Amino acid sequence: MVECKALQQKVQDLSSSVDTPLTEGREAMAALEEEIAVFKARAADLNNAENLFSLPVTAFTILDKLEGDVKQQGQIFALFADHDAMVKEWASQLWAKVDFQVGAPKGS
Repeated sequence: MVECKALQQKVQDLSSSVDTPLTEGREAMAALEEEIAVFKARAADLNNAENLFSLPVTAFTILDKLEGDVKQQGQIFALFADHDAMVKEWASQLWAKVDFQVGAPKGS
């Protein structure tokens, strides 16, 4: 459980940091997803051992919450990455060749 709390602190630190560069944030999210998967596998092993010896099963609800939080943060980083890619694409486009009437309402 102590390790889960440390992992929770990592997630909290990353999600509350506003100065994390986009690429570093995405890499950190991927690393956290892997770390959570490892923790979930260890929790499953522990639960299997507890079942084997008829012990009360330990609930690791914090891992489910962390997994959801990391997925949400990952979606935010993905959104910003898509936005960044779109801005770079637009910045390299020749605006003289853009048809601004595409998608405009009829009669304009």
